Amino acid sequence: MNHIAELVEQTVKLLVNEPDAVQVEHSADRSATIYMVTVAPNDVGRVIGKDGRVISSVRQVISLSLIHISEPTRLLRS
Repeated sequence: MNHIAELVEQTVKLLVNEPDAVQVEHSADRSATIYMVTVAPNDVGRVIGKDGRVISSVRQVISLSLIHISEPTRLLRS
């Protein structure tokens, strides 16, 4: 697992009730690296937050950590 995937995983684990269920997969293509975050069904709402505010904040934190890397990144949830 790369450093960004570890950062995503650790950040999401702090938000959920079932941290052992958190999984982060990543794939890269020519235009971006995509991080797919999977959590327990009853934790989905906690990760998304009201009006998507929590996941937006997570995206901002990860994006700020990527400023020096200059690689386009998208975070997806399932």
